Amino acid sequence: MLQAPSERAPLTVVIDDDGDRMTLEGALDIRTLAEAERALKDWRTKRKSRALDLGKLSDLDTPGALFLFGLRDQGVELTGVRAEHKALLDLVSGLELKPLPKLEPVPRWRQLVAQLGKGTDEAGHDTLDVITFVGQAANLIGHALIHPRSLPSAE
Repeated sequence: MLQAPSERAPLTVVIDDDGDRMTLEGALDIRTLAEAERALKDWRTKRKSRALDLGKLSDLDTPGALFLFGLRDQGVELTGVRAEHKALLDLVSGLELKPLPKLEPVPRWRQLVAQLGKGTDEAGHDTLDVITFVGQAANLIGHALIHPRSLPSAE
């Protein structure tokens, strides 16, 4: 059953008494990912045995699964994974992740030509707006001069 975004459970992080096991509760999705990264950052560096319990995780999306996959690659044991979450984690683990290719810098002359084109396009739209306004104003003034009784009285 899908939940509306306002009904999704917030992400909470619980650390067991021994400090070696952490539990994620709620939704691990693109909206809660930064919070999860902050909460798990110190725990990952300070603990010897690192197990992350996902049994109480209600929602998981692709960015959350990618995050968990990265944790698993760093030696964190994922426990209590629900069947629907396991399917997504298995799918993500089969992806061949590559960094995005570096974009070639655009030459300065090309940037200037593009900016000139955008400016010309905007000026054309602005000119058309001014001509439309002047035309409508002239039309209304002409109508008022020909039909003065159509104007509201100033009483």
